[in-house]
Amino acid sequence: MYERFTEQAIRAIFFARHATSELGARNIEPEHLLLGVLRAAVGPTRELLRRAGLDVSAVRHAILARVKAAAKVPTSTELPFSPSTKRILAAAATEADQLGHVSVGTEHLLLGILGESETVAAQLLQAASLSLDSARAHFGARQPKA
Repeated sequence: MYERFTEQAIRAIFFARHATSELGARNIEPEHLLLGVLRAAVGPTRELLRRAGLDVSAVRHAILARVKAAAKVPTSTELPFSPSTKRILAAAATEADQLGHVSVGTEHLLLGILGESETVAAQLLQAASLSLDSARAHFGARQPKA
């Protein structure tokens, strides 16, 4: 599944899994993926997030305010992706294709999150004035990745 994912996108998924464990969730949800993207973001993704004024600490606090945390889940426990996170991962690959990018990076994960507009993660991004269209325009202005 991750053949096309960049090292940073894979790191974002790893960080999402860690956030899921820390928050005591049983599934990797979009908000966990957003935390992972914020932590792993580089280049154009970091630039867009910086422009929006997002930082890991503020988003983490906002997520904790909206999501009920439970006892930490051991990191040895298998944590599956929720249905919405699965859709985000599939959408990320589609976004990469539509932008003419060979690899799926953190920017495509961010676009996938924005596409699941009913999730806590997307709502947090929308509250920072990020939209799917503006993010696509930002990432589409970059050269395709090799």
